[in-house]
Amino acid sequence: MIGFTELILILVLSASLYFLLKPPVWYNKSKRRAFISQYGGIAKQQKLQDLVTSIGLNIARAANYSAEALEFQILRSPIPNAFAWDSKTVFLTMGLFHLTESRDELAAVLAHEIGHLAAGHRKARTMNRAKTILLSSAFSGMGWVMSRVGSFVSNTEAAAYSREQECEADCLSISYLRHGGYDPSAAIRVLEKLHRLRKASGESTNSLQELLSTHPVDNERITMIKKYITGEATQWPQ
Repeated sequence: MIGFTELILILVLSASLYFLLKPPVWYNKSKRRAFISQYGGIAKQQKLQDLVTSIGLNIARAANYSAEALEFQILRSPIPNAFAWDSKTVFLTMGLFHLTESRDELAAVLAHEIGHLAAGHRKARTMNRAKTILLSSAFSGMGWVMSRVGSFVSNTEAAAYSREQECEADCLSISYLRHGGYDPSAAIRVLEKLHRLRKASGESTNSLQELLSTHPVDNERITMIKKYITGEATQWPQ
């Protein structure tokens, strides 16, 4: 016989998982507004926005997306970062935009994020968080579950990609760059800049910690991209 407490726990858990996996439209809109505000709002420089959109759509076509499937937005934040927000939006901060020094390097950044979208990594992260809630609830009380569900839902965008997901997005991005008419080696240049920034700062700054927490950079990843470009590797390591 299920007791009252257990019944409430089951109901709360079921509702929370549904909210995590299929959040209502009003919540997604609210979360998007809060995210944009957190990064200083949308940049108003129309020429820069047009440049990012033009390059982004070229890469999207190379990834077999339709013309209207994706949108690209620049955030005002000076913190270098980029986000595959949902199934159709790529955000790029002004900090990362200024870190790129050519159209090819900008294309490499956008191609990587489109790679995450095309591979379904955001959905995979959400499913992994749902599994964590289920497993944790088996060993914890209702109070813990209720407190952690809110954290899991609100922090979905800030979660780091796994090494396998980063490698898969890298591999896909090289293909997109080639098909889009951009220099694939630009991906190496961007990562080497981030790697140098990491070594120079000792990972001590908040802005760098934020970037590295969502997009880890190391010599192994750079080496793998070089292999994708030369053809030594044709798929990501499992």
